[in-house]
Amino acid sequence: MTPPPTEPSRQPTSVQTPSSNTLKFSKKQLALAFVIAGISDFIGAFTTPLPPIGWVADLATALLLFMVLGRQWLLLPGLALEAIPGVGVLPFWLLVVGAIAVLALLDRGLNGTRTAQPFLLVVRMATRLFTMSAIGT
Repeated sequence: MTPPPTEPSRQPTSVQTPSSNTLKFSKKQLALAFVIAGISDFIGAFTTPLPPIGWVADLATALLLFMVLGRQWLLLPGLALEAIPGVGVLPFWLLVVGAIAVLALLDRGLNGTRTAQPFLLVVRMATRLFTMSAIGT
């Protein structure tokens, strides 16, 4: 008796679309980081005349972002910029989280290569985040 012929392994023929595994962070982590940064920047805009309260809010924000995003070196310059009196009016935490997200995309690139165009990556990431928040997933 001869064994039945084995079928060749089936490989997907379609091009794999980029998913959350092409990012360092999940969509939920990035969305949570943007929410934390947005709330902190909103609070920071009103606590500019009261520096100690702003410093506590910025330290709490840095700690929360550290817990959500892990060890990211861009959190330190963001914390330093927020400590400068009067600069807290600008949305630096949102810029820091955006920079971390863009660098994560550029590091892995679209479809895992380093040849992706940065503008398209940013647009794609923003579209995904807004779609995710609109759907509520």
